[in-house]
Amino acid sequence: MKPTPSAYLEACSNVIERLRVFLFPKARKDSTELASGSFNDQKHNPEEEYKEVSANLRHYHNMQFAEMTVLVAITAGLITLLCKSDPPISLNLQHLICIGGIVVAILFWMMEESAIYMWTHFAKRAAQIEDKIGYKQYRNLPGAPNFRYLFTLRPGSLGVRLMCIAFLAFWIFA
Repeated sequence: MKPTPSAYLEACSNVIERLRVFLFPKARKDSTELASGSFNDQKHNPEEEYKEVSANLRHYHNMQFAEMTVLVAITAGLITLLCKSDPPISLNLQHLICIGGIVVAILFWMMEESAIYMWTHFAKRAAQIEDKIGYKQYRNLPGAPNFRYLFTLRPGSLGVRLMCIAFLAFWIFA
Protein backbone atom coordinates (compact mmCIF):
# COMPACT_ATOMS: atom_id res chain seq x y z
CA MET A 1 0.00 0.00 0.00
CA LYS A 2 1.40 3.35 -1.07
CA PRO A 3 1.33 6.25 1.44
CA THR A 4 -0.77 9.22 0.43
CA PRO A 5 0.92 12.57 -0.21
CA SER A 6 -0.76 14.09 2.84
CA ALA A 7 0.52 11.25 5.06
CA TYR A 8 4.01 11.77 3.65
CA LEU A 9 3.85 15.52 4.28
CA GLU A 10 2.60 14.94 7.84
CA ALA A 11 5.44 12.48 8.49
CA CYS A 12 8.00 14.98 7.13
CA SER A 13 6.53 17.72 9.28
CA ASN A 14 6.81 15.50 12.36
CA VAL A 15 10.43 14.65 11.55
CA ILE A 16 11.29 18.34 11.13
CA GLU A 17 9.61 19.20 14.45
CA ARG A 18 11.46 16.40 16.26
CA LEU A 19 14.74 17.52 14.72
CA ARG A 20 14.08 21.11 15.83
CA VAL A 21 13.35 19.98 19.39
CA PHE A 22 16.46 17.77 19.37
CA LEU A 23 18.72 20.53 18.05
CA PHE A 24 17.26 23.25 20.25
CA PRO A 25 16.51 21.67 23.65
CA LYS A 26 15.58 25.02 25.18
CA ALA A 27 12.68 25.22 22.72
CA ARG A 28 11.31 21.90 24.05
CA LYS A 29 9.76 23.61 27.08
CA ASP A 30 8.24 26.30 24.88
CA SER A 31 6.79 23.80 22.41
CA THR A 32 5.24 21.77 25.26
CA GLU A 33 3.65 24.89 26.72
CA LEU A 34 2.55 25.95 23.24
CA ALA A 35 0.90 22.59 22.59
CA SER A 36 -1.01 22.64 25.85
CA GLY A 37 -2.03 26.28 25.51
CA SER A 38 -1.83 26.54 29.28
CA PHE A 39 -1.35 29.70 31.27
CA ASN A 40 0.27 28.50 34.49
CA ASP A 41 1.55 31.78 35.81
CA GLN A 42 -0.89 33.54 38.15
CA LYS A 43 0.30 36.97 36.99
CA HIS A 44 0.00 36.08 33.31
CA ASN A 45 -2.08 38.47 31.27
CA PRO A 46 -3.16 36.88 27.95
CA GLU A 47 -4.01 40.24 26.41
CA GLU A 48 -0.48 41.55 27.07
CA GLU A 49 1.01 38.41 25.59
CA TYR A 50 -1.31 38.81 22.60
CA LYS A 51 0.01 42.34 22.04
CA GLU A 52 3.60 41.06 22.15
CA VAL A 53 2.85 38.16 19.83
CA SER A 54 1.14 40.54 17.38
CA ALA A 55 4.17 42.84 17.49
CA ASN A 56 6.43 39.85 16.79
CA LEU A 57 4.25 38.86 13.84
CA ARG A 58 4.54 42.37 12.39
CA HIS A 59 8.30 42.35 12.99
CA TYR A 60 8.94 39.08 11.13
CA HIS A 61 6.60 40.05 8.31
CA ASN A 62 8.36 43.41 7.86
CA MET A 63 11.75 41.75 8.15
CA GLN A 64 10.93 39.60 5.13
CA PHE A 65 10.38 42.69 2.98
CA ALA A 66 13.62 44.24 4.19
CA GLU A 67 15.57 41.04 3.49
CA MET A 68 14.16 40.76 -0.02
CA THR A 69 15.08 44.38 -0.73
CA VAL A 70 18.68 43.76 0.35
CA LEU A 71 18.82 40.53 -1.68
CA VAL A 72 17.65 42.32 -4.83
CA ALA A 73 20.14 45.17 -4.26
CA ILE A 74 23.11 42.83 -3.72
CA THR A 75 22.13 40.70 -6.71
CA ALA A 76 21.76 43.78 -8.91
CA GLY A 77 25.20 44.98 -7.78
CA LEU A 78 26.79 41.62 -8.58
CA ILE A 79 25.09 41.48 -11.99
CA THR A 80 26.28 45.00 -12.75
CA LEU A 81 29.81 44.07 -11.71
CA LEU A 82 29.64 40.94 -13.85
CA CYS A 83 28.22 42.54 -17.00
CA LYS A 84 29.24 46.20 -17.10
CA SER A 85 32.88 46.22 -16.06
CA ASP A 86 35.26 48.07 -18.36
CA PRO A 87 37.70 46.50 -19.17
CA PRO A 88 36.02 43.08 -19.02
CA ILE A 89 36.91 41.07 -15.94
CA SER A 90 38.80 37.79 -16.09
CA LEU A 91 37.04 34.44 -16.28
CA ASN A 92 38.25 33.50 -12.79
CA LEU A 93 36.75 36.68 -11.32
CA GLN A 94 33.50 36.02 -13.21
CA HIS A 95 33.33 32.56 -11.62
CA LEU A 96 34.07 34.06 -8.21
CA ILE A 97 31.23 36.57 -8.63
CA CYS A 98 28.86 33.75 -9.64
CA ILE A 99 29.89 31.74 -6.57
CA GLY A 100 29.31 34.85 -4.46
CA GLY A 101 25.85 35.21 -5.99
CA ILE A 102 25.05 31.59 -5.17
CA VAL A 103 26.21 32.05 -1.57
CA VAL A 104 24.18 35.26 -1.19
CA ALA A 105 21.05 33.60 -2.64
CA ILE A 106 21.38 30.61 -0.29
CA LEU A 107 22.04 32.78 2.77
CA PHE A 108 19.06 35.03 2.08
CA TRP A 109 16.86 32.01 1.39
CA MET A 110 17.85 30.60 4.78
CA MET A 111 17.04 33.93 6.45
CA GLU A 112 13.67 34.04 4.71
CA GLU A 113 12.84 30.50 5.79
CA SER A 114 13.77 31.45 9.35
CA ALA A 115 11.47 34.47 9.23
CA ILE A 116 8.63 32.34 7.81
CA TYR A 117 9.18 29.76 10.55
CA MET A 118 9.12 32.37 13.30
CA TRP A 119 6.00 34.01 11.84
CA THR A 120 4.30 30.62 11.79
CA HIS A 121 5.30 29.97 15.41
CA PHE A 122 3.88 33.29 16.60
CA ALA A 123 0.73 32.88 14.49
CA LYS A 124 0.07 29.54 16.21
CA ARG A 125 0.52 31.16 19.60
CA ALA A 126 -1.72 34.09 18.67
CA ALA A 127 -4.46 31.68 17.58
CA GLN A 128 -4.17 29.84 20.92
CA ILE A 129 -4.38 33.05 22.92
CA GLU A 130 -7.41 34.14 20.89
CA ASP A 131 -9.21 31.03 22.07
CA LYS A 132 -8.73 32.27 25.64
CA ILE A 133 -9.61 35.94 25.11
CA GLY A 134 -12.26 35.64 22.41
CA TYR A 135 -10.54 37.41 19.51
CA LYS A 136 -10.69 36.06 15.96
CA GLN A 137 -7.96 37.87 14.03
CA TYR A 138 -5.51 34.96 13.63
CA ARG A 139 -7.90 32.06 14.28
CA ASN A 140 -9.69 32.90 11.02
CA LEU A 141 -6.57 32.88 8.83
CA PRO A 142 -6.34 30.04 6.29
CA GLY A 143 -4.62 27.10 7.96
CA ALA A 144 -5.33 28.30 11.51
CA PRO A 145 -4.74 27.18 14.18
CA ASN A 146 -2.35 24.46 12.95
CA PHE A 147 -0.22 26.65 10.67
CA ARG A 148 2.16 24.23 9.00
CA TYR A 149 5.54 25.83 8.52
CA LEU A 150 7.04 23.96 5.63
CA PHE A 151 4.15 22.58 3.65
CA THR A 152 1.73 25.44 3.38
CA LEU A 153 1.66 27.22 0.09
CA ARG A 154 0.58 30.65 1.24
CA PRO A 155 1.08 33.00 -1.70
CA GLY A 156 3.63 35.17 0.13
CA SER A 157 5.74 32.24 1.32
CA LEU A 158 5.56 30.57 -2.06
CA GLY A 159 6.56 33.82 -3.80
CA VAL A 160 9.57 34.28 -1.52
CA ARG A 161 10.70 30.71 -2.10
CA LEU A 162 10.26 30.98 -5.88
CA MET A 163 12.19 34.26 -5.96
CA CYS A 164 15.10 32.71 -4.05
CA ILE A 165 15.05 29.69 -6.37
CA ALA A 166 15.08 32.02 -9.38
CA PHE A 167 18.09 33.96 -8.06
CA LEU A 168 19.87 30.71 -7.24
CA ALA A 169 19.16 29.28 -10.72
CA PHE A 170 20.34 32.51 -12.34
CA TRP A 171 23.70 32.34 -10.58
CA ILE A 172 24.13 28.63 -11.23
CA PHE A 173 23.58 29.08 -14.97
CA ALA A 174 25.21 32.54 -15.35
